[in-house]
Amino acid sequence: MKSLRPILFGAGCLSLLGAVALLAIPAAYTYFSAQIDSQNVEVTGTVLSMYANSNWDSDQHREVTYYCPTVQYTTVEGQTYTFDSINCSTPPAYKAGDPVQVVYPADAPQNGHVKSGVLRGLGLGTAWSVGALGICLGVLGVISFVGGIVVGRTKKESAVL
Repeated sequence: MKSLRPILFGAGCLSLLGAVALLAIPAAYTYFSAQIDSQNVEVTGTVLSMYANSNWDSDQHREVTYYCPTVQYTTVEGQTYTFDSINCSTPPAYKAGDPVQVVYPADAPQNGHVKSGVLRGLGLGTAWSVGALGICLGVLGVISFVGGIVVGRTKKESAVL
């Protein structure tokens, strides 16, 4: 039984190292997202118009039309910018005149985009799913690590502890 001890101990150590690495991903995502958010400015913009963008959908074997907003916003410094958003949808999610939340970097106000919780939610969900795998791997690592310590002990060694 003593030959199993180093294998369990080693597997436990490797699992714990893997768990730490996997848990670092959601921590880093959360930290860097907060850093980016702190450097962005949020203002209310206006949908000027909607433009159509048609693409062939190979799954549906037909052409699908997506509607994308053209948005105008004014920065807190009073500069006005216009952009074609990549937040397209079918059917149209906006109509001309609708207010939308626009986010732009404080040091590059011309780079505004429509604030979208969808991409942030996907990123956060993915990061924390990886973190959950890290937790599972950590539990297995602890079990293997402890198993590596306990397996192969004699009654005399156990009595000393």
